Parts: sequence; C-alpha cells; structure tokens
Amino acid sequence: MPFMAYVNDVLVPLSEARVPVLDRGFLFGDSLFEVMKVHRGRAIHAPEHVARLLDAAGQMRFNDLPGADVLQARIERVIRASELVTGYVYLQLTRGAAPQRSRVSSTRPTVVIFVDDSPGPDPALVENGASVVTVPDDRALFGQFKTTSAMPRIASELTAMDNECYEAIYKHKDGRVFEATAANLFIVKCGRILTPVAGRHVLAGVTRDKVMALARGMGIEVKERHIIYDELLEADEVFLTGSVKIVVGVVSVDGHRIGDGHVGPVTRSLRDAYIGQFLPEQG
Repeated sequence: MPFMAYVNDVLVPLSEARVPVLDRGFLFGDSLFEVMKVHRGRAIHAPEHVARLLDAAGQMRFNDLPGADVLQARIERVIRASELVTGYVYLQLTRGAAPQRSRVSSTRPTVVIFVDDSPGPDPALVENGASVVTVPDDRALFGQFKTTSAMPRIASELTAMDNECYEAIYKHKDGRVFEATAANLFIVKCGRILTPVAGRHVLAGVTRDKVMALARGMGIEVKERHIIYDELLEADEVFLTGSVKIVVGVVSVDGHRIGDGHVGPVTRSLRDAYIGQFLPEQG
C-alpha cells in the first residue's frame, strides 16, 4: 500500500499530495514543522510535539489554528492509512495560501502530514559513534522555532558532507557551541552532563527533555548552561539527541578525538534507558 499524506481535509497518496503555489510556506518559508518517531505504529511523544508546534504558531500569529486533539487524530489516521510500523511522521503547518503574493494576511493555515519508513541512524554509527564538524552560526535568530526557512541549515549539512561527517554543530563567534543542524548537543565531564541553554540559539527538543529527565532519574547531575568550544573538545563524552536519532554518541569533533575515541558509558546507558522506556522491543 502506498504511503498516504494528509493535506488539510483530504487524505491522498503521498505521490499525489499538492499545496497551492501561493501557499506562504512554499513562497516564504512561512511555516513550522515537527518530526515524530513512529514505533509499533504509534507516534512517540506526539502530544509534546503538537503542543510545541501550536505554541510556536501562536507566537507567530497564525490564524484559525486546529486544536491539538484534531492534529493528533490526523497523525494517527495517516499512520494507520499508511500501515506504517516503524519510521517517522512529519507534520507541517503553514500560514496558508493568500489570494495573491503579498504581505502577511489573514489566511487559513495549511496542514500537511506524511510518513516515511526510514528507521533512523545506522546501527554501526550508533555502536561506533559519529564524527562531527563545527560551523559558524549564521542562522537567523529563530532557533527556538523549527521553521522551514532552511537554507542556512542546508549549507551546514553540506559542510558536514564535504568533511565526511554525520552532523554539523553551530559555533558562535564568541566560542559558544549551541546545537547540531537536527539534534541537541550534550557533553559529559567528570560524570556530569552539560547541555546548552534552550532559547534563541537552541531548540527545546522533546527528546532532549526526555533524556535529561532519564539522566536525573539515574542519579546523574544535569546542568543547562553555556558551553564553549574548548569544553566540547575536552569532554569525556559528547552525544546528540533527536526524535529519530534518539541518542547518538560523538567520537570526533573537527578531527579531534573525544575521550578515548569510543561511545562512552553514559551515552550508551541513556540510549538504552530511552529505548527501554519509550521504544520497547527495539534493539
């Protein structure tokens, strides 16, 4: 059965899904999105993702927003219709299609939902760890929203690809490091976990919050504060978190070995704890 997509009030095969040319998400990147891992046919942490999306849309003054229960029901419908067991579901909300290409106007939002069966990071990468590269943080200061104005992020992804790295980490000119292009950043030093403060430069990731809670439940101290580049290089462990990545260890930053060059015990224990609590029966 082909994967299905939900576009406003219509469920169609993904290959046939369309939005108007005058949709502001297409023209201006005037839109927001969320990605949720699907495990055993269920979107993981869907309420948190939907709440974050609607909160951002409210702050950006989108009109006539659908309710959280409506969006969650549509997510479930697309997953069921696509018969997806494992993968991810993508939810995008745009300001909608205006009568003409012009300034912001009152329009009904466009809702797009579709699925993909990508399983997540390669098991070998999870086992052996990832290499990353740092890039200048040239993003517009909307890091707390997941906007589709993605050219700065794409440029950073290309830099990572050019350096044969899994991810790129944003570094400010003052030496602070923030997050990766599609993941939150953590370091481990002397048994304590540190992560950059969520805000203008750092997304308050849903998986980030879950992992911090798990760590605290395991008796590990977790502190949110600014992290500078030298601390990143000198960390005992570095790891990334994301809805599809879950927890991925980093063993190299800009060619500099992290710790002993292997995925560390804190990283492994947190990934195992997350899978055990939220993704049972996943290896």
